[in-house]
Amino acid sequence: MPPAHLRLRSDEHLVSLFRSGREDAFDVLHERHRRRLQATATRALRSSGGDAEGVVQEAFLRAHRALREDRRPLEVKPWLHRVVRNLCIDELRRNRLPTTALEDSDRAGSSEDVYSTLSRRHELRRLIEDLADLPEQQRAALLLRELDGLSHEEVASALDVSEAASRQLVKRARTGLVAAAEARDAECGEIRELLLTAHDERRRPSEHALRHVRGCAACREFRDGLKATRTKLRALIPPVGMGPLAGVLHLVGGATTGGGVAAKVAAGGAVAVLAAGGVAAWQAGEHHVVRGTSPGVEAGGKVLIGKPIRPGTKLPSTVAIASLTVELGDRQVHHAKVTCPPGMRSNGLAQPRTQDGKVATANLRMYNLSDRDIDLLERGTGRRTAVIDYKAKQLPAPLVISVGTLCKRR
Repeated sequence: MPPAHLRLRSDEHLVSLFRSGREDAFDVLHERHRRRLQATATRALRSSGGDAEGVVQEAFLRAHRALREDRRPLEVKPWLHRVVRNLCIDELRRNRLPTTALEDSDRAGSSEDVYSTLSRRHELRRLIEDLADLPEQQRAALLLRELDGLSHEEVASALDVSEAASRQLVKRARTGLVAAAEARDAECGEIRELLLTAHDERRRPSEHALRHVRGCAACREFRDGLKATRTKLRALIPPVGMGPLAGVLHLVGGATTGGGVAAKVAAGGAVAVLAAGGVAAWQAGEHHVVRGTSPGVEAGGKVLIGKPIRPGTKLPSTVAIASLTVELGDRQVHHAKVTCPPGMRSNGLAQPRTQDGKVATANLRMYNLSDRDIDLLERGTGRRTAVIDYKAKQLPAPLVISVGTLCKRR
């Protein structure tokens, strides 16, 4: 039994003595806090039938090891409660409240009592899953506050945050649990409408929809199907950037001859915007930004401004076309970084052009946004500086063209 005088020491003093080699100091800590920790574990595991005593024993084993290995000062009481709380969550997640056979006493009761019991178990299982999905600090603050009955000051000390931050963490955790329940119970039809809208607008779905998808296999499969369809459609776009329609026509045989429909589609983009006399020839590395009026056809106009972009189309102030001049002189893959004006983000690929305004796809073997930029666009968040991968065909002489991106204010 530890000396009587040790029982009069503070927790901090006992920790210091234990770290200096006094095992009996840890025995006093165990004796002082075991009952309160046992009560906390019992409350947390009551509905699952978990082993509260085993949890507390494991907590003290971990505390014994941690206090020796870590010399930082700490508040012992809230720290021990946090260790027990984490172990209780692990125990609940392992058990997941499996369905057990009803006892004879349950069978003897009314059917309403049986269904009420099963309903409570189902609700508790869902609550455990929602708690597990919360950010760690929010979950810790809520359980320390609700299960352990700690004050915000004690919670703040246990989590090493301010008291105001403790209040915010608990508030956000409670809000998150309510939002998770609402999302889980939402109608699948409503969620799929939200997913379709976000997919069409190339942006991330709302948190409400994402919460529902995490717990609904059918809606998750629906969202995966949307992504798979977009991936398949992208395969129809030829690498030289002639646009989706040209790719489809090529696959169905419309581009088999020089006078085919695909050729006419490509020719439609070759709008002559001749440089005025006296304008210096392009040099590689020049940055250009077009505002106000489009000089030619650009794909994706309906998505970008709600109507096709043709020569002379008025561009809103929120839209611009940024380009960079590059020299084609070899058949290696190159990467051009094109930067949108301040406040704007890349929103798609612009047509490559020569200085006289003609589309330069005939000179390219590859022309597309980088995989990273494509991924960001699919999530609805382009970046200001996009990377364009391009590769020239075999050319009789070096040629300077512009490569570019469509920009939109977010």
